[in-house]
Amino acid sequence: MNLAEVLEKSRKFKTCLEYTKEALDIKEVTIKTLPHNTIVIECLQCMAKVYDYYGYSKEMKDTLYALEQECKRLEDMCSDQYNSSKTAVIEKTMQEVKEKMATLVVRS
Repeated sequence: MNLAEVLEKSRKFKTCLEYTKEALDIKEVTIKTLPHNTIVIECLQCMAKVYDYYGYSKEMKDTLYALEQECKRLEDMCSDQYNSSKTAVIEKTMQEVKEKMATLVVRS
């Protein structure tokens, strides 16, 4: 995932998407192994940036929806574990997702 982020910052978007999709292919295993991990969120955020750059609104909406669902899953897990600092980060991410979704609606 770190390599995908570097590729995104280097504007090598095609390769970045390949790496993020590869990382998401093992999403279920990742969630089972490390349910509190934020790798899925990081992948989806990176994909959203690339889709936003290219103006791919359908892919962007799908990615934001998946990001929202993953944030909810993590928020529930953090609440169950009384991890307020991580819950705050997740809530901030969810707010950013909602703002981006609202922006997409206005653009469409």
